[in-house]
Amino acid sequence: MRANDPPQRSRGGLLLRAALGASGVVGVVSGVVHGAQLRLAGVAEPSVALIAYAERLDGCAVALAWIECTLLLGTAVAFARWTASAVRVAATFGAAPVRWSPRAAAWSWLIPGVNLVRPPRVIGALVASIGAKSAGAIAPRPLRDAAVGYREPAMARASRLSQSLPITAWWTLWLGSRVTEAAAALWPAADVGAFMARACFDVCADVLLVASATAAFIVVRGVDAALSALGWEAREDA
Repeated sequence: MRANDPPQRSRGGLLLRAALGASGVVGVVSGVVHGAQLRLAGVAEPSVALIAYAERLDGCAVALAWIECTLLLGTAVAFARWTASAVRVAATFGAAPVRWSPRAAAWSWLIPGVNLVRPPRVIGALVASIGAKSAGAIAPRPLRDAAVGYREPAMARASRLSQSLPITAWWTLWLGSRVTEAAAALWPAADVGAFMARACFDVCADVLLVASATAAFIVVRGVDAALSALGWEAREDA
């Protein structure tokens, strides 16, 4: 690799973003299915064909629920690996150490109860550490890119990270999607009205899931970009 080549993209970050994208797609498809169920529930006298269609939708909804559960578990593991790597790489590039070690940061995604409150704190501390490293640097200078010439100073871009990443919005949306989905699962469907209410909860949960996956994608991409910027600066200083 030449001296002016950028640091390689994080493979863990790419895999994590792929998992988040898949979660978003599943959320969209699930929302369409639940929306169709909601519309069918309002039909007063459904035909035989509509009843058969509703049964197929029920099967699709169950299958999508299993796929979503699998993706959530896989994404949690991917987040654990990526967070540990990001904390380690940030320290390597000279950022201040965060409160948690790479191993503790990884386990914060996997321990029940802890994984509801600690992950955004770990990511926030990581972002603050990167931002402090960038903002505290003296006389940031443009870094040469062989492809596009001079580009924006890496440290200037990284120092804006804490102001631009929607960490709080991401976590709020994700918790909202889990609470809404739990409410839908516990909602009794004894009659048509109750079934329609549960379908509404399902649609809301799907919308929140897609929104949270989008926000998480932005956060992961932003952290990876900031780490890459610090890597550029480390190469220049070397």
